[in-house]
Amino acid sequence: MSPVYSYRCAKCRAEREMLQSITEDRLIKCECGYWMERLYSLPSVVFKGTGWAKKDRRGGKNEDQS
Repeated sequence: MSPVYSYRCAKCRAEREMLQSITEDRLIKCECGYWMERLYSLPSVVFKGTGWAKKDRRGGKNEDQS
């Protein structure tokens, strides 16, 4: 599965999303004729489980107790 990349035109500021292979050329031309630059975005992260409390760590013991 190829990732989706977002691009913005350097001249008209139009934005476009493209499904692209990681090995494909990064240079994309806008409809106005200028080059579009790839935008950086945050990755999507999903945290699963009951939480990040000390009791949820491996071993099941609360580290505050002696």
